[in-house]
Amino acid sequence: MGRTIGVIHATTLSLEPMSAALERALPDAGVRNVLDDSLLTDLQAAGELTDALRARIERLIEHLLHDGVDAVQLACSGFAPVVDAARDRHAVPIHKPDDAMYREVVAAGYGHVGILGTVPAALELAAGQVAAFGREAGREVTVTTVCRPEGMAAAQAGDDERLEQAMTDAAREAIAEGADGLALAQYSLARAAGPVTGAAEGRPVHTGPDAAAARLERALR
Repeated sequence: MGRTIGVIHATTLSLEPMSAALERALPDAGVRNVLDDSLLTDLQAAGELTDALRARIERLIEHLLHDGVDAVQLACSGFAPVVDAARDRHAVPIHKPDDAMYREVVAAGYGHVGILGTVPAALELAAGQVAAFGREAGREVTVTTVCRPEGMAAAQAGDDERLEQAMTDAAREAIAEGADGLALAQYSLARAAGPVTGAAEGRPVHTGPDAAAARLERALR
């Protein structure tokens, strides 16, 4: 019998990229998506991860575990801190949104990585994760972050052309700064991975959904 993966979303924008990545990595797995599309709005309004918001994510995790999933994957970086406490209480694998990608970036051996995004807070968190995982590996990685807020508006409007333009411009800026590898800091940006790869002049492009799906495939073998 195939395994079932539960995915928690805080925005509709992460649904398609994560589903597509899981289909590529785990075509025989069942996927149970849980969406609370007010979570991200409420997090932005609160300005921090409050106890009430933590409790909402914890209830979604409990709901999926009660339904018998074999692993849980969060798909919004702002709620990653909830995972640490949840892991302590459950034997089922529960994964943060982005740590697989940033570990992958560090393991790739880049001296300089460009991280592209549309939200300053997400980029700040990303740079911190790369630095932390680099220290764990005994490596120092230079990070250039490039923020294109107009990309978020384009993603929310379903305007792929504007999203792709924003992200390819960001890629070129990071490359001009010396980046030899690129990462897209938000799941919603994975839709632009193809055009970004085309603009990357041979440099690898990493996405959160693909890295998370690859880790799930390894965990559920």
